[in-house]
Amino acid sequence: MLVCVYGNRNYDDALLELKDISEANGFVPIAAGAFIARHSIFSDVAVGRPDKEDKQEIQKFAQECFRLYQSYDKNKQYSLPDVKGNYPYREPTQGGYVPTGDDRCDDCGTCVSQCPTSAIPTSNPKVTNMDLCIRCARCITLCPEHSRAFRGELYETVKAKFAPLMAARKEPEVYMCKI
Repeated sequence: MLVCVYGNRNYDDALLELKDISEANGFVPIAAGAFIARHSIFSDVAVGRPDKEDKQEIQKFAQECFRLYQSYDKNKQYSLPDVKGNYPYREPTQGGYVPTGDDRCDDCGTCVSQCPTSAIPTSNPKVTNMDLCIRCARCITLCPEHSRAFRGELYETVKAKFAPLMAARKEPEVYMCKI
């Protein structure tokens, strides 16, 4: 079962890439789902998601996945319906902004140790290496002092344009094999 979560903008090629990677490693994807959560960079987008309706859709997806799993016959060929995505995959764009710390930072090192790309230097955890940062916002979520955030004029300008464009509610998308 392939699952991705996105912030009400677009999941781009995520499910397609997951499908390709899993198949290349000998797995047989029989279900895929893209679900919505609060946007990790622009936190005013999709506030409160997943909500009650989303959780019901996730539950239905999980139940259907379990049913498919129970019915799976390793001697049959299965093909997941075409999932949304692009060939070649879209190149990710860099926003030109990264999370940084402010004067609340007490140099505890939580962000440094938990950054998946080592983009935050131990010597100065208030800064972030823009070339290494993938903008996952993990450091923001984990910061015990609430010091780290996206900031700056460019960020605020993009946020002012982005939030209204992404205000319309999007619904989860699921793909299931026929078994």
